[in-house]
Amino acid sequence: MARQETECRELAEREGWEVLEVLTDNDISAYSGKRRPAYERMLELIRAREADAIVAWHTDRLYRRTRDLAQLIDITNEHKIAIRTVTSGDIDLSNASGRMVARVVAAAAEHEIEHGQERMRAAKADAATRGIYRGSSRPFGYEPDGVTAREAEAKEVRNATRAVLEGVSLKAILRDWLERDVPTSKGGTWALPALRYVLVRARNAGLIERHGEIVGPAQWPAIVPEHEWRAVRTILLDPARNTKPGTRSRVWLGSGLFLCGVCNDGTTVRVGTTGGANRGSAYRCRTGRHVSRTAPTIDAYVSDVVVEFLESRRGHLDLTPGEGEDVAALRAEAQSIRLELDRLRTALGERSIDLRTFQIASGEMTADLEVTEEKLRKHLSRTPLAALADAPDMRKAWDAMDVDRKRAVIDFVFSVTLLPVRPGRKPGGQYFDPGSVQVKRKPLPGLARAD
Repeated sequence: MARQETECRELAEREGWEVLEVLTDNDISAYSGKRRPAYERMLELIRAREADAIVAWHTDRLYRRTRDLAQLIDITNEHKIAIRTVTSGDIDLSNASGRMVARVVAAAAEHEIEHGQERMRAAKADAATRGIYRGSSRPFGYEPDGVTAREAEAKEVRNATRAVLEGVSLKAILRDWLERDVPTSKGGTWALPALRYVLVRARNAGLIERHGEIVGPAQWPAIVPEHEWRAVRTILLDPARNTKPGTRSRVWLGSGLFLCGVCNDGTTVRVGTTGGANRGSAYRCRTGRHVSRTAPTIDAYVSDVVVEFLESRRGHLDLTPGEGEDVAALRAEAQSIRLELDRLRTALGERSIDLRTFQIASGEMTADLEVTEEKLRKHLSRTPLAALADAPDMRKAWDAMDVDRKRAVIDFVFSVTLLPVRPGRKPGGQYFDPGSVQVKRKPLPGLARAD
């Protein structure tokens, strides 16, 4: 850049021109379509009649699009501006022949850029089809070659993936990474959009994705099992998820989870503030004044019930579904459907089948694949209880869990219903009536009863 400026100054000196201003659009291509502040400044100087000549190193430093040239022709003709370049000669826009030459040169440059872009897109598409890594900034979980897994980061991706499957919120995972100073691949600090992107990308499962579609296996290894990645992708890309920035993290176990025992129709409770001198948080029915229960007391009681249950069922909790014949059969079925879809795409590309036939057949196969993958996901996904499987002290393990994990465990195992109670002491001198909180077991296969 300094050399180009020097040569431009030397040309201006030979012409006997005084340099009014040096204008440079650093790192902005004349063809990019982005705003070029320095170029716009040049046009302002010409319109204001503060400049009567332009010196450029090459025409492509000045313009590379025919529409920019058209604008320049209008302005230079109106204000009689001379144009000189260091490496591509004079540009005479004052006559038809000069304008024709300039237009031809601009059109050729425009064609060269567009053709180069087409080649790049074709190369990327070919690389994607063959599962080749074309290089970019280092992907989190992999070495700079984009192929070799970086185990420390890959482990973070696996743990976060399984945490999502266990019901942990993305914000809770983000807090954990920030507290432990887990850096991004560039050494920066994580934010929610970046974390979500890393967890839903097809790369984790050893797959290539292009324009939102999986085009085939990649040359790098998977760092997350495909069924787990697909399940997490479904969860995190669900439009119904609350993704509004600034939303507060949950504090109470039962908001939107515990049921109103008066409505008895699936209506849940929310947390509000109690009135009077002793203000506090209370669960209230969403539709009326049926229930008003002190939230800390309810949460403490439900936690005690959960911990007691898990402790009593230690050794009876089926937390790690096995890889039985059903799983093997489902995986084989899913793989066979994918192969058939690949053959179908090849047939369409070779024109041995028409588009209508492809659309009908691929639609049916895709529907079958989604059903099979959903069965596989349900069979293999970890349960929210997995984090408690090997806990030596169930109470400590429970207390150490964040609210999202606790809610996931409760929702997985129990149905909690809150009933209204009269104020004052109960028989025996207690204020709290355990019978007013119904904690019922859900019928879960693989969760053996010990009673």
